[in-house]
Amino acid sequence: TTLPVTWSSSNTAVATVSSSGTVTGVAAGTATITAKCGTLTATATVTVQKTPSIEMDPDFFYYGMNSVNGVKLHFSGWNRSGKVIHYYTLNFTYIDPVGNPAQDEIKGNTTVNLKCVGPVKDDGQLFVWQVVGYVPFCGGIRLNYIDLEYADGTKERVTYNLTTTRTERDAFRDSPF
Repeated sequence: TTLPVTWSSSNTAVATVSSSGTVTGVAAGTATITAKCGTLTATATVTVQKTPSIEMDPDFFYYGMNSVNGVKLHFSGWNRSGKVIHYYTLNFTYIDPVGNPAQDEIKGNTTVNLKCVGPVKDDGQLFVWQVVGYVPFCGGIRLNYIDLEYADGTKERVTYNLTTTRTERDAFRDSPF
């Protein structure tokens, strides 16, 4: 058209629109973008979704057992928050071979909070490779969530609800190395 087009957003806290019609997401939510040209009006609804702060598909997530029933957790994921993470706490549950919560034979717990120290820069790797408990009949681990504590003092919880029954032996057998 040769007539001017006026653009607007119903919720600029969610999405803004430039004078040329380019829409930019600001925060998670929904906004209606309106274009007016003379007596004509058109609208479009846009939905902005938040990008997860941590890559939701870990590079690796499996467990191993040592000779005294020690459960070794192996986890690696990536910081996608745009911030520096000072601490990250993995909350996970031991699972027995039939899928029920399994109990640590020393501490008596089924769910663990494992606090790890950063810093982990943006696009850096969160990493766990250590014995986390003693469970005689461990059949898997369920990663419930990861709590993040950022260098700027803010905190965030990233929910996973991801279970692995993949063992260290499986991971090494499938490795290309």
